[in-house]
Amino acid sequence: MLFEDTIIQLSDEVQKAVKELFDSAFKNQSDDGDIFLILLHAFYNKENESFNRPYVFGFNDEVVHSEHAFYEFFDVVRSFTQPPGTRIDFIADSVNDIDNNYAVEKNSIHVEMLTYLKFWESDMIIKKLYQLVRLASGKTYDWNFQIGSRSNIVRKHIRDDSKVVAPLFYILINNCYLSQMRNAIGHSQYNFMFKRDIGLLNFDGKQHLLRQMSFDEWELKIHYTVLLYNEIIRWFDYYDKFYIKQSEGKHNGIGVRAITPSGRYFWIFHKYEPDIPRRTLHESLPKK
Repeated sequence: MLFEDTIIQLSDEVQKAVKELFDSAFKNQSDDGDIFLILLHAFYNKENESFNRPYVFGFNDEVVHSEHAFYEFFDVVRSFTQPPGTRIDFIADSVNDIDNNYAVEKNSIHVEMLTYLKFWESDMIIKKLYQLVRLASGKTYDWNFQIGSRSNIVRKHIRDDSKVVAPLFYILINNCYLSQMRNAIGHSQYNFMFKRDIGLLNFDGKQHLLRQMSFDEWELKIHYTVLLYNEIIRWFDYYDKFYIKQSEGKHNGIGVRAITPSGRYFWIFHKYEPDIPRRTLHESLPKK
């Protein structure tokens, strides 16, 4: 179950951790428009090289609708959050199976597991976090990023690479991400054999070391994940408004740095058109 009590308990921690990552990315980005590139969903498309348009920006309709469906699902899940002051009594009733609360809690966890899986399998979530950690580390925006092993990207390039540049965010990812749990959910390798425990059938004693996870431990993981999603939305909304403001009065709009396969830099300008309203590709100017 999602509880307002737990949200209140964890919110400050999550807010500080995500703010730290965005602040570090903004401060350490090697070009002033690199965070803007994440907002623009910028990537290099080799298929467009033949007509000299390999630098692609924006979402096609399918991706836009996918992202909207993702948001709608999370919004529905969040709408069932239990009001403040109800957690202790609800869990006590679940332990004693009063008013069928144990069954209600189990069914809620099924939905929460789908929420957890959707978040950690999302291409856009992984790409955004990967790029933010790169920028926070002082690296250039990765135009050629491709989703490979999601668990490898999350563990090595999002979690481990943030340890120095955004230590609070590193702790947050440790608190909410568990590859074994994601794997168990994806393959339906779990059960509710023991009272208020999730049995993990993918235990192997090597990579997957947990035999079970208590409902209380799961409660923290799903709340951390939902709060992380909330903060990602909030901060990208902030930077969307920030770059709109930055483009005001500039004929060419905001410049973002593109990097050719040979390592040559040039800047592509995007101008926000409030009357449309949307950003338009204004012009490209070589830099060096």
